[in-house]
Amino acid sequence: MKKITLLVAFLLSFVGYSQLSESFEGGTFPPTGWQVYNNGVGSPTLNWSTFTIPATYPVCNITTVTSVAAYMNRETLPAGSIAEDWLVSKQVDLTGISFAQLRFWNKMTVAGVNGTNYKIYIKSTPGAPTSIADFGSVPFAQWSEDDFYDGVLDSNPGITPFNSCFEKIVNLDAFANMQIYIAFVMECPGGSSNRDRWILDDIKVEETCFDPTGLAVPQPETTLTTAT
Repeated sequence: MKKITLLVAFLLSFVGYSQLSESFEGGTFPPTGWQVYNNGVGSPTLNWSTFTIPATYPVCNITTVTSVAAYMNRETLPAGSIAEDWLVSKQVDLTGISFAQLRFWNKMTVAGVNGTNYKIYIKSTPGAPTSIADFGSVPFAQWSEDDFYDGVLDSNPGITPFNSCFEKIVNLDAFANMQIYIAFVMECPGGSSNRDRWILDDIKVEETCFDPTGLAVPQPETTLTTAT
């Protein structure tokens, strides 16, 4: 019995419990409880939408990614202006959860570093958001095209081919026991017609178990007998 208990504890260390799971397959966008905003710069009618991926152009070579994804197109703006387009999740309840991760799959569409920025904002104060201002001015996480994939600022996105799919994981331990809203924000600076886009899919917030410690697996006993 002791050995069975240890085995169960070991297996549970790999289990994740999802608090949010969105693959944009429901037929309605934004999904129920989600919102889209923009800062009114550029084309105010150009917002997050859905993108149906053709069979010949899969977002990702993994079975969990489906044929529909969230999609934010680039904008052409005058130099000095910045368009911000926001996709805001429904409420994510982390009550009683100490170890949570935000996981999401991404795809860029233009080779090289073209000036687009990708940001995560989180609202943890009471009440549902009604505007961009509810999230404050400081992102919780942010990347440029340069370091979005590999985390390295070296004027090289580091992903081959440039339009491959990749997963980002963001630690949410700072929001343990809170009720939060998560915003995915694409920032498109003006002055160029060659900014990138953002294809976003399979967004999850999961409770993750830390590796168990102090588990001692007993060695099997060996009994020697002498035949007579």
